[in-house]
Amino acid sequence: MIWKELRLYPEQSVRDALTLINSTGEQFALVTNTEDKLVGVVTDGNVRRGLLAGISLESPVHTLMQPSPHVVDTTTSAVQALYLMETASLTHLPVLGDDGTVRHVWSLKSLKGVTPLPNSVVLMAGGLGTRLGELTQNCPKPMLDVAGKPILQIVLENFINVGFRNFFLAVNYLSEIIIDYFGDGSRFGCQIQYLREPKRMGTAGALSLLPPQTMPFLVANADILTHLNMRCLIHEHQAHDNSATMVVRKHSVQIAYGVVENDGKGNLTGIKEKPVFNVHISAGIYALSPAVLPMIPSNTFFDMPDLFQELLRAGQCPRIMETDDYWLDIGQLPDYKRAQDEF
Repeated sequence: MIWKELRLYPEQSVRDALTLINSTGEQFALVTNTEDKLVGVVTDGNVRRGLLAGISLESPVHTLMQPSPHVVDTTTSAVQALYLMETASLTHLPVLGDDGTVRHVWSLKSLKGVTPLPNSVVLMAGGLGTRLGELTQNCPKPMLDVAGKPILQIVLENFINVGFRNFFLAVNYLSEIIIDYFGDGSRFGCQIQYLREPKRMGTAGALSLLPPQTMPFLVANADILTHLNMRCLIHEHQAHDNSATMVVRKHSVQIAYGVVENDGKGNLTGIKEKPVFNVHISAGIYALSPAVLPMIPSNTFFDMPDLFQELLRAGQCPRIMETDDYWLDIGQLPDYKRAQDEF
């Protein structure tokens, strides 16, 4: 649920609070000011106790709200939030930015509804990030800060939040910075192992370093921020018993000039002024079955498109899964600025 659907303002009435609490089914509401800064929370219990104490339904909601609720910051993972909520007997836990604005609300029932998945995830974090210039001279791109945490942590938590617990990080450039920060993954509620590339190995070559896999697994670039539900991806892949599934997005390309059509014999047949072409592009996220691993050469630079071409040559039929979820590839400085603005 979007947190703003749970929002009340301090001067709204207790009646408004009761209506909201009942309509959402969450038995909980946030109270914020007009700048989205949290000033308190209200539960169905607060309303009941307030009414029993003589507070009227027309009284402002701030008269019975909890002004100092438990909160966490944006670096808190789903696993950490669940532990705190169970320890403190909370049903909801607001997530605040550094400026005190509400960014999200954890719900106990939604967190408990996430069953851990046995499938592994490989995150490709070994790139040089040269297009980001000085920013990556002393810091690997996946460790650049967005919303108070490394890009890679946001990516990792996107998987953790939907049930993935077993991760492999492919590392090369300034790898110790990544390894020192994430360790074995225990503080994030997961298990992390590292695939140490002896040299640059492309977007698929590091998969040759994986230990044997018995189940389909996911692969994603560590610099892609997305709201795609990765649990849906692994289920989609397994439902079709595919060798490989590529996540794709629609992308529009406009030609800046008039496109001249001809019949190949020197005769003009038409003109299209600045036409727009719609294509599908790879989103840098994949589901693979263990059977594809022998197709990846050892100790060689090998990109993911190479793997899919090999599958096609072998007569296999990789699938695509189209997504229109939020997606951002942090490849250049404008992309990095956009990530900071949007997160």
